[in-house]
Amino acid sequence: MRPVQGLLLDPPTIPDMRAFAAGIVAPNTTTLWPGLPIVETDPPSIPLGNPQRLPSPDLGNWLTLATSVSSITGFTITAPESSGAWLIDEIDYRDPVPIAQQSCGIQYARLGCGLRIIVAADPSFAQSLSGVAVNTPVTWDFTNQRLTFCGIFSTALPVLVLEVMTQPRIINASGCWSEGGAAVAIRL
Repeated sequence: MRPVQGLLLDPPTIPDMRAFAAGIVAPNTTTLWPGLPIVETDPPSIPLGNPQRLPSPDLGNWLTLATSVSSITGFTITAPESSGAWLIDEIDYRDPVPIAQQSCGIQYARLGCGLRIIVAADPSFAQSLSGVAVNTPVTWDFTNQRLTFCGIFSTALPVLVLEVMTQPRIINASGCWSEGGAAVAIRL
């Protein structure tokens, strides 16, 4: 199987199940897909009858697309071993991108959980990784939705870059499958 953006690389065992969770895409939130940085928040108390009220508060916390490195609490994932929303085995570029719109369920892994996932990366950044330390400072490019170099004035993302993936299936910033490009495995 080729590497797919957002794929959880560690098949979770029962003790690891708490390392990733499911949440709900918050109202007025852009569409999410695997491999994006998110912000997890407690759902607000919304009175009955309000159209933004979710069917049940037990469905998980609200998730929104992160807009700054300092606000990132985790990344959306797809875990083929689970019974969650995104099940990916073999994907064809003609297949639709697995997306989650507002009020839809979505899987995610929190920063610091230790799981490995695949994320899109800047191609020049991925090419430069040969022989560098896994703790090389990196940041997130919110315009192109991918991992990139951490500049002097950038905030570093607390992840380890483990491996450059070959022939990845990535999703571009428009939410469409993209042939080519780059992806890396990171440890959250």
